Amino acid sequence: MTNHPALAGLCETEDAITVRIITEMQDSKKVGVYSAVLEVPAPPGRGTGTGRKDRAENRFHVIIPIDPVSGEVRRLPEDNLHSSTMEYYVPVYAKMGRIPIPFWNEIKKSAFASHSLFPDLYAIAWDYVVTPDGLFLLERNTGWGTRMPQIIKGGLLRDESIPKQQ
Repeated sequence: MTNHPALAGLCETEDAITVRIITEMQDSKKVGVYSAVLEVPAPPGRGTGTGRKDRAENRFHVIIPIDPVSGEVRRLPEDNLHSSTMEYYVPVYAKMGRIPIPFWNEIKKSAFASHSLFPDLYAIAWDYVVTPDGLFLLERNTGWGTRMPQIIKGGLLRDESIPKQQ
């Protein structure tokens, strides 16, 4: 698939850049955004750093938070990233600025409508590719990795009433 021109320059390969939006059922009737990220594939050979041959399952992705309201990409707080991963993030950050994700409102509308068909599921991850012609839904996942959303938003089991320790 061809990446939308607004996003294509972020990736050093022709691999598809994906938008992952995780929707959650709020107040048992309304669907909202729990988390949204842009997943930019790192170039082959710059995989996980394990020394293993670069296979599809070992490919590294630069994960960029998306503001759920505006659809603009944001930087991760640098203290949330291990120093060895910064080498992947710095070149993408240099190219991205504060671009809005093309078709962002359409992505949310599609994900919300789709999630409303599954009201018994609390959260679902929806993976889209944004092309020059519009959005394309790749897949939905009910078993999605919680690591990056927690890095972005904080722990899933955090108690908002307890002050953070310094």
